[in-house]
Amino acid sequence: MAEKLKSPRLATVIMAVMIALAVILGSGRSLRALRADVEEIFWNGVSGDGIGVASDLSRNRDDAYNLLSVARGYAVDSALLSALENAVADFDAAGSDIEALFDANTALTGAVTDLYEAMGRQSLSDRDESYRQSLYYNILARNDTMSRDGYNTAALEFNQLLDRFPASLLRRFTSVSPAPLVR
Repeated sequence: MAEKLKSPRLATVIMAVMIALAVILGSGRSLRALRADVEEIFWNGVSGDGIGVASDLSRNRDDAYNLLSVARGYAVDSALLSALENAVADFDAAGSDIEALFDANTALTGAVTDLYEAMGRQSLSDRDESYRQSLYYNILARNDTMSRDGYNTAALEFNQLLDRFPASLLRRFTSVSPAPLVR
C-alpha cells in the first residue's frame, strides 16, 4: 500500500482532482459574490442610496392597495376587488424572492389596470377620480423606470457572463442561477 501512495501516476490523479475541486469551489464562490452584487443593486439601487427597483416595487404595492381602498367605496365588481386583493397578498408573500416580486408586480399591474378601467366607468368624486388616475399612472411610470434601471443592466451583464465559457461550464457544478430581469 505504501508503494502505491508513492506512485507518480496516483500523485498526478490526486493533484488533478484537487485542482478541479479548487476551480469548481473557487468559481462557485466568485459567481455567488457577483450574483450578490447584482442583488445588492436590486435592493439598494445603483448608487446604494436605497432608491431602485425594490423601492419602486414597494411603492407599486402601496399604490395598488390605495386604489383598492378607494374602489371599496364604489359599486365595483367584487371579482376585480378580489383579484387585486390577491395580487397584493401575493406581493406580500413574495418576501425577498426577487423573481417572485417581479411576477407579483406583473399580476399587480394587471389587476390594477382592470380595476382602474372599471372605476373609470363609475361616477367618482372629483377627488377620487384624480387619485385613481394618479395612482395608476404612478404605477405605470415606475414600471417604465424599473425597465430602464441599472439593475437590469447589471443583471443582464451577469447573465451574459454566466453564458460565456468557462462560467457556462462551471456553473453547472454550483448553485448559481441567472439574475431575474425586470419584466
